[in-house]
Amino acid sequence: MKATKKDTKQVRRLGIRADCPPDCTSDEQLKMYKRANFNILTMTEDFVRARSKAYLDCLRHCEELDLDVYLRGYGQYFGEYFEKFFTGVDFNDYPAVKGFFFLDEPAGCDIPRIANAAVDWFNDTYAETGMDFYLNGYCGEVPGHLCMPSEDFYEYLMREIYDKLNTENKILTVDEYPLRRGIDGKKYLDEREWIPYTAQVARICRDHGVKFGGYLQTFGGDYVDARIPDTIEEIRFMAYVYLAFGAQHIGYFVYLGNRDIGFMGLVNDAGRPSKLYYHARALNEELLSFDIEYLSYDWKGALVIDGQTNEAPNEAFAKTREFLPYADKELTAVTAENNLIVGCFEKGKNEHAYIVVSYGEPTVQQDNKMTFTLKTAKKLEILRNGRKVTTETKMEKVNGLKPREIVEVKDGKVEIELKYGEALFIKTVS
Repeated sequence: MKATKKDTKQVRRLGIRADCPPDCTSDEQLKMYKRANFNILTMTEDFVRARSKAYLDCLRHCEELDLDVYLRGYGQYFGEYFEKFFTGVDFNDYPAVKGFFFLDEPAGCDIPRIANAAVDWFNDTYAETGMDFYLNGYCGEVPGHLCMPSEDFYEYLMREIYDKLNTENKILTVDEYPLRRGIDGKKYLDEREWIPYTAQVARICRDHGVKFGGYLQTFGGDYVDARIPDTIEEIRFMAYVYLAFGAQHIGYFVYLGNRDIGFMGLVNDAGRPSKLYYHARALNEELLSFDIEYLSYDWKGALVIDGQTNEAPNEAFAKTREFLPYADKELTAVTAENNLIVGCFEKGKNEHAYIVVSYGEPTVQQDNKMTFTLKTAKKLEILRNGRKVTTETKMEKVNGLKPREIVEVKDGKVEIELKYGEALFIKTVS
């Protein structure tokens, strides 16, 4: 019997999910996850198997909570696990299931295995029903892991897997965790690979019709010098950098902490929320307050602008421009006091939009001033940190954010001030 097509007329939303999610059998933990404005849950093989009644009952439970589910379709041995647990079950029968997370950080040698096990299976059963096909890739140049240079690896991935999928619902995310702390305790941003390779993968996804996304750092383990964010400004900064590169999915690593391996997360291993949980909850609400508008535009590229106060050009920016050469049709020039990233979007022939975020260590409380030179726009509509929202959390009352501003473009130029902790969504007004 042919699978029933899922409702693909739903309004397009920003996907927000977190790895190491809560126990799907716990109503309390799932509700807390949902209250934090996460809208996708990745169910793993760790607690129940795909054919078990408990696993399928959890899918029903997520449906009741209006929580979308990605099924994690791999274990230690991809093909064996996949064939044992994911064939013979029609997940179209479970409305909560919206897609499959096939593999995390595949190496070059994994690509033929994924292609052989998953592509035809997905095309035959799920491509026409609106399901998502999702992989998470590595962000950076690690030939020993990828088996080939980064760009060659991602083009190979596209050619052998993504280009063969009979759907537009294909997603690739990257993870890199740039928030660091030196031996002197000073906080800094490790930008060597994060910005250039994020730009590289975003461009490749754009050129192959794949939805791009990235992970936010919410842990203090793994890297010796990694740090746990203390403020909403730190995670907001990472989120808007990814939006500037056209992200349609945002992930958090990690949600559920594990003290044995040093992962603190948004929720501790006893299931209690941390301070960062409330910051993530507020940021998620902020992002979902304008995501429908944001996603109505197509990402074209990004401009990385060296600050006028720089003593020398930013080396990571120079590498980014090599990976992502781009000149915007409408925004013909940008100057800024401090480093700036401007994501450029279009809709139709004459509608343009921009995601604007100051770039640098986000705990340095630095304002920024910029000048845009525009070709035809007469006005700009500016949204700072999302729409005005009123959710009250334990940490703060998230309100009082500025409403939309309309600014005049005079003689083709407009000056914009970006306060510390702010990020902008800007639309042109004819």
